[in-house]
Amino acid sequence: MKRLLIIHPWMPAYRVPFLVRLRTSLAEQGIELHVAFGEPVGNIRARGDNEYPDWMTRLPTRSIPLGSHRRIIWRNTRKLLHDVSPDFVITEQAIKNLENYWLLWLAKMGRFEFAFWGHGRSYSTPQTASEAKVKDWLTNRAGWFFAYTAGGVDHVVSHGFNRNRVTEVRNSIDTDELKLNLGRVSEASKFAFLEEHGCTAGYTCLYLGGVDEEKGIPWLLQTAELIAAAEPKFRLLIGGTGNLSDAVVAAATTQNHLVPLGRLDGIEKARALAASDLLLVPFWVGLVAVDSLTSGVPIVTTESSTHSPEYEYLDPGRTCIQSQCDQLAYRDSVIELLHNTSRRADMSASCFSASAAISIDAMVQNFASGAVQWMQAS
Repeated sequence: MKRLLIIHPWMPAYRVPFLVRLRTSLAEQGIELHVAFGEPVGNIRARGDNEYPDWMTRLPTRSIPLGSHRRIIWRNTRKLLHDVSPDFVITEQAIKNLENYWLLWLAKMGRFEFAFWGHGRSYSTPQTASEAKVKDWLTNRAGWFFAYTAGGVDHVVSHGFNRNRVTEVRNSIDTDELKLNLGRVSEASKFAFLEEHGCTAGYTCLYLGGVDEEKGIPWLLQTAELIAAAEPKFRLLIGGTGNLSDAVVAAATTQNHLVPLGRLDGIEKARALAASDLLLVPFWVGLVAVDSLTSGVPIVTTESSTHSPEYEYLDPGRTCIQSQCDQLAYRDSVIELLHNTSRRADMSASCFSASAAISIDAMVQNFASGAVQWMQAS
């Protein structure tokens, strides 16, 4: 039996269902999956959405900040590699991960076959020309590449990677669980949720994600105040945690249009989505795009360069609104859509339609198929 080791940078809750299903799928094909992960660092730690499954291996992690926006990270894999003795290893495509250079050297020495899993190019974090060259150099030394989306495939291929050794994963959350929970939210439950939080049907919006500077929370709070001044019925539910959670709670004591909900999971996340008319995510749209499509709640965002690969799943004007990166323009886009129930309904239907192409089952199938092709080609 072949042994495949996946080293994840840290283990967010949303990733666990995929890895559980992937392990089962690979086992059916004679492949033994091992998973290891490091500790969350920086703002990610404050989001509090990491898990520690007992069948996975937790790696000692060191993080060294380089200025205010960069850091280098070392995850100690020596004992892990000794214990697992993998035939194939997959790690995150990131030049900040020092263990990647060590693993590439071991792969060159014939210890195992090596692949990357990642975005392909840098999306949310600006990168210098020299950093981009290092990333291309590092990527092109792997034997296979698992890209989050089609855009990542196109990027690595255009920068020298063999197209026949790239798998498009189509990154997703557990869409099955979300659909199941959405189906459990009755109309009575939805309206009870709205009443509980002082919201009005047709004027309720939701932010879903990390509550920190990277996600543009200060910008969103300022813009929400502009929206509320123009439309008094407007309410903004804020689902998530982070290093600005206390600031959001403090702001809500004087601004009744803000409704902090904390971290949302399971049925509570489904209730918030079912009660909401729009998702307001001005920056860094990532897997929340899958939440949007699956629940039929359109996103209002901006023409930002910070969006993650999953933003490719959205179709501006059809499944989301992309306003100028300006608070007044964003305010106007939100108010216009709140007042246009017919357009919201059309966009919601388009979201449901587009969601058919994205699922956790498809992600598992794509990844497992790519792993088998890689092993057969090695």
